[in-house]
Amino acid sequence: MKIIKFVGMLMLVAFLIVSCSDDSSTNPEKTKNYFPSTTGNYWIFNEYTLDIDNQKENPDIPTIDSAAITGTEIAFGKTLSKYDVFTLISDIYQKQQEMRLAYESGSFYIRSNYLNSMMKLDNLPIDLPLQLPDSVLKIIDTKSSAEFEVFSKTLKDIPISYSGINATVNGEFKITSKKSAEDVMTINGVNVKTYKYTLPISLTVTIKYGFLSIPISFTTNYNLWIAENIGIVKTHLESKNLYVEDVVDYDYLGFQTELIRYNVAK
Repeated sequence: MKIIKFVGMLMLVAFLIVSCSDDSSTNPEKTKNYFPSTTGNYWIFNEYTLDIDNQKENPDIPTIDSAAITGTEIAFGKTLSKYDVFTLISDIYQKQQEMRLAYESGSFYIRSNYLNSMMKLDNLPIDLPLQLPDSVLKIIDTKSSAEFEVFSKTLKDIPISYSGINATVNGEFKITSKKSAEDVMTINGVNVKTYKYTLPISLTVTIKYGFLSIPISFTTNYNLWIAENIGIVKTHLESKNLYVEDVVDYDYLGFQTELIRYNVAK
């Protein structure tokens, strides 16, 4: 009888161990996928240019973009998905941009070339070396709400020619990232829970020439919304005005993309 009871106890312990093991293997934090990266997956977006008030300039005539996974490449020790963006021009999708993305352990990584083309900081009226070096940067951490640094660069005694005057610039260029909201969006008639991540992009510098020092501060935000088993569902680069009295008055215009349909294999 004691042997039977002992065997029964062992079976109960084994059952509990297996149950606990099964529970941990289905932990949602370990199984959520915010970037289905199977080659052939695609997403169709409406893209809008924005005015300085962040309103759509032509809300009834969006540009149609298609993003598709076309393969993989290895860079900086990571396997990146080729997330190529095609724009519908004269009824033909033409490749316009290349994004290289990876999703590992709950974090999004992006190759810096896309951020350079997206931010277009070389359009600012002050010619500064703000291009990101070729690298792979973490831009989203789905497991944390804490703000973290994506990239930073110190500008020290950078010579520039401004309004025909030789000057120097000192300051900092910085990009950070943080989870900023949760929302529900309707995509192709279906309500989808989304998570918003904001990347503040800031430039704080002082222009010096002669005895004069002119402080200039410029900040905008690049926002991304992601959804489980779908991927990126919306982006928004915010329009901002860069203004310093008697020095500069420049409208930095952004854009917005909104997912309208998709086809993904998880």
